Amino acid sequence: MTLIINGENKEFEEGMSLQNIITNLQVEDKVMAAAVNMEIVKKDEWENYIVKENDKLELLQFVGGGWLSKIKGDLAEKKACEYLISQDFKIIEQNFYAKKLGELDIIASKDKTLHFIEVKSAKEYEIAVNNLNPSKLSKLKRSVDYYLQNKKLAVDYCIDLIVVVEDEIDFLENITF
Repeated sequence: MTLIINGENKEFEEGMSLQNIITNLQVEDKVMAAAVNMEIVKKDEWENYIVKENDKLELLQFVGGGWLSKIKGDLAEKKACEYLISQDFKIIEQNFYAKKLGELDIIASKDKTLHFIEVKSAKEYEIAVNNLNPSKLSKLKRSVDYYLQNKKLAVDYCIDLIVVVEDEIDFLENITF
């Protein structure tokens, strides 16, 4: 069977557990988290989790503090990008760092408008939305200004929010009007 592991196609026998796959790849001691089809699988479930043809596996390694939050954020951004593409957006850039101002999660275009999209995720919708506080929104606006100046762009744009709660995606356009 074919699996997609960290973006690369790999061949394995049918009926293998996630633990078997990780062991077979000889990375078990390095892997700190695993996600299958953008859903985190807890380490104590790896042995009984049977992977299927064309499953997408992300095997993530510890890289520093806050790693679990980063993993969840990265998975939410992947879901957001897939959603945007399904809605005919073109992804221009991801994770643009605007010097000391902050990060722009996703920059996309549709209908001649540039969309600066903040992605928030949590177990509950209200928690995710409330994570975009006035301070964060102010930094976001300044980061957008920096991006436009840096790229020398004079285009129509808006700032949007995508909220990811498990498999649900809520797209809120033009949150700053």
